[in-house]
Amino acid sequence: MPDAISSCEELLADADTAERAGIAAFLGGLEAMRGDFEAARTLVAETRRTYSELGQSFAAELSCGAVEPEVELLAEDLERARELAEASYAVFAEHGERAYLATRAATLADVLYRQGRLEDAARCAGEAESGSTSGDLATEWRWRSVAARLAARSGEFDRAERLAREAVGLLAGTDVLGQRANCSLDLAEVLTLAGRPAEAATALREALALFEQKGSVVAAEQTRALLAETTESP
Repeated sequence: MPDAISSCEELLADADTAERAGIAAFLGGLEAMRGDFEAARTLVAETRRTYSELGQSFAAELSCGAVEPEVELLAEDLERARELAEASYAVFAEHGERAYLATRAATLADVLYRQGRLEDAARCAGEAESGSTSGDLATEWRWRSVAARLAARSGEFDRAERLAREAVGLLAGTDVLGQRANCSLDLAEVLTLAGRPAEAATALREALALFEQKGSVVAAEQTRALLAETTESP
């Protein structure tokens, strides 16, 4: 993780304005992974400001709109994550960008689920599903993971597990380690709700290994806490 951050900082040092805008938001995501949320927010704000100066506000939404909610989820500020996801969703809706809209709907569904707003989460997950395509992995795994957890909370455990494992399978073998880890976390929640703590612990260990490989210090710590809670439960 430190090597990745150092490399990005070197890129920023030599980058021109447009190049810096293309890098800074994602460097912010890396800073959030290691727990420096203020640095993360500063970098993403810098990206938005730079794109605005370049007259490329839509480009800002493509990068910043993706990173901002993830920063706040790691910071465990669910209300701010919701506000940011909703704002980005509104921009894509205004521009008629259906593919990006589906992706933001999936992100928003996840945040709403975490807030306990289950009906709203179900609505957004359904919108993401209907607006997505089979090749849109960023959307396809996330709406399934939200739908899986919603199904588990309704007692539909077979359907919940099927959806959760489909999400895991979609990303298997890819290099999106953080998203793969999140899939395993969501599968663990489904298995916990189904009363299968030993299998949930296995999924949590898989998530932890992926977060550690990614260098996501914050998510790894959060996962260790969940694992300890799961394995200590009677």
